[in-house]
Amino acid sequence: MKILIILILFFAENKSFAQSELPLLQMGFGYGTGSVPDYPASDQVHARNIFLPVLIYRGTVIKSDQEEGTRAELFKSLDYKINLSFGARFSADSSTNRARKNMPSLNYVLEVGPNLRYRIWSNLENTDNLILQVPLRVTFTTNFKDSDFLGFVLDPEIRYEKNNFLVDNIKSKSSVSFEFFSERVANYFYEVEPQFQNNQRSSYRAKSGFSGINYTQSFLYQTDSWLMILGASYTDYSQSVNRDSPLYKQSYSSTYFVALGWFFYSTE
Repeated sequence: MKILIILILFFAENKSFAQSELPLLQMGFGYGTGSVPDYPASDQVHARNIFLPVLIYRGTVIKSDQEEGTRAELFKSLDYKINLSFGARFSADSSTNRARKNMPSLNYVLEVGPNLRYRIWSNLENTDNLILQVPLRVTFTTNFKDSDFLGFVLDPEIRYEKNNFLVDNIKSKSSVSFEFFSERVANYFYEVEPQFQNNQRSSYRAKSGFSGINYTQSFLYQTDSWLMILGASYTDYSQSVNRDSPLYKQSYSSTYFVALGWFFYSTE
């Protein structure tokens, strides 16, 4: 559900070139498309398309660079980093989803919070890295007119990165992450209030806890002016604490995505 918006931040994550060769500022446009589930454990997917301006800035504190995406870097050592990271999830129209018919639609969800990044292992050339990331994010729902505090999402991830995969300027990323929702976040996706119950949908109060395991494989190719991303992810919801919800419709989901970025300006 949140893949494509994160893709635009992923435009700033390749490090095939030496850091000293990268410009301070790059500007361009990005387009992403893919099939995305309506919400976690939904059995319906919809094609999503997004077109956004892309800004990459490699400042001292605020960064949107080719190493870790958009963040505010608060602490950095050789193997540890603490930064402020961002994320987002798509909205979902309940009128097009069978399980949520006649229920309120889901708004966009914005996420922000601290992220601990630890490099577990790296080879001598620094082209292969094994990384642990532990982001804890505060979430808000928004329709871009109003916004409301939602809750917290914990999403620890283990990721293997390989630069110059097969050929120069291709980066491979393989990751597994474990998602946990606070009670309010779980209720946003899985709760059925009594006024929305019917013969096919009983009332349900969601619980905080484990949501699912996500496996993602992506490939990124970059030149001076262009960037392409291809990827797929598989999420296993079979151990979700909310699998008894009538809105829990499928124990797995698959997402496929492609994105293209073009940079029209960069500093020397």
